[in-house]
Amino acid sequence: MSNKSDKFILVFNIKDDTLASIKNYFHRSIRPSTYKCNLNALLTGPLGLKSDWKNFVEKLPFNVEYLHKDGFKDTLEFNDVEFPSIFLSTNGELKLFITQEEINASNSIEELKTIFYDRMVQFGL
Repeated sequence: MSNKSDKFILVFNIKDDTLASIKNYFHRSIRPSTYKCNLNALLTGPLGLKSDWKNFVEKLPFNVEYLHKDGFKDTLEFNDVEFPSIFLSTNGELKLFITQEEINASNSIEELKTIFYDRMVQFGL
């Protein structure tokens, strides 16, 4: 059974500052093959989160929180993981839910959603 504090935490491999955001936007636009955050590339467009992803998130059993890597490390001190990554925080425990390798191997939102569903089954959600 979930409680209000249970959530999925999606951590982007980008820093949380204005200059970094501008650089990321142009990097994604000009040289997408060398962009270092596939999670951001998959889930967002010029106007924010893609509608397909928003619809998926609305059906999840827990809330979803989006963090930049520097914000995640500063607040949660989970330093031995490569980003982007997705975590599950449930019953006060933080677990790696989807790895950097799995995210980077995804070529579409559909592929990421499939991994998400598979992992939910593995975690008994």
